Amino acid sequence: MLRVDFVTLFPEMVLPAIRHSMMKRAEESGLVAFGAVNPRDFTHDKHRTVDDDPFGGGPGMVMKCEPVWAAVESLVGSLEGWKGGDQDEAVCLPPPAPPSFSASRKTREGSPCPQSAIRDPQSAIRNPKSVIRNPKSRVAVVLPDPTGPLFQQSDAHELAQTDQIVLLCGHYEGIDDRIRQLLATHVFSMGDYVLTGGELPALTIADAVVRLLPGVLGCSGSLEQDSFFDGLLSAPQFTHPETFQGATIPEVLRSGDHGGAATWKRLQSLRTTRQNRPDLFWRATLEKRDADMLSF
Repeated sequence: MLRVDFVTLFPEMVLPAIRHSMMKRAEESGLVAFGAVNPRDFTHDKHRTVDDDPFGGGPGMVMKCEPVWAAVESLVGSLEGWKGGDQDEAVCLPPPAPPSFSASRKTREGSPCPQSAIRDPQSAIRNPKSVIRNPKSRVAVVLPDPTGPLFQQSDAHELAQTDQIVLLCGHYEGIDDRIRQLLATHVFSMGDYVLTGGELPALTIADAVVRLLPGVLGCSGSLEQDSFFDGLLSAPQFTHPETFQGATIPEVLRSGDHGGAATWKRLQSLRTTRQNRPDLFWRATLEKRDADMLSF
């Protein structure tokens, strides 16, 4: 069973939010257990102080190391000998090689097509990303923070292999960076925007991970229909009625031709990804049949 814990100043915000729908059923089925601790419960002054002025000046306040450290220790046991990861020292994947372009083969939109993306399955481009983990444990301490690499589906799969995930929810101007250096095993950004606190990113990560656990989804085949399952965005989905406000479902999906429907969905997935997320499209490992469908 996977355990997911939140270190947050607002336990009443995260626990009710995560205990709905599939996440609630997963916990009731014994596939996951959710918990939360408040760093204020590990302070020793009458004001239960968890923040202080930043060194070097600047606006706002910074969350202190001691209560966060103690809160995590209450969840995972003694942190003596714990080895987190400093992204500045982490081993990084090598940067991707530039794609090979050919002027003779172009997409319908006129964009050149990297030949390696079609011919060589091993040439799928991966974003360079720091890989930081505690090699002594199957516990992941995750810090949502703008300084980390973007959280991706592959990260959710990695975290789903652990026994326990502790999600650190920062506030104010963030958490003292020594927590990242000494304790965090993973640091992820959710996008190029700023939120008030780390609770919403932590909930997002928890949901993305738990739904991957065997038995959580009623139909395991649903995972194969998800966006990013094969590196591409998913095709559009439809259900009854066949006509709504003058908009109809594509004929191929109503024809009963399952092979034709599968081909249509694959083509829509390719087109949607190429149009809306070209970065994903060029990273995906494409097959010759994909190139034929898109008329490269």
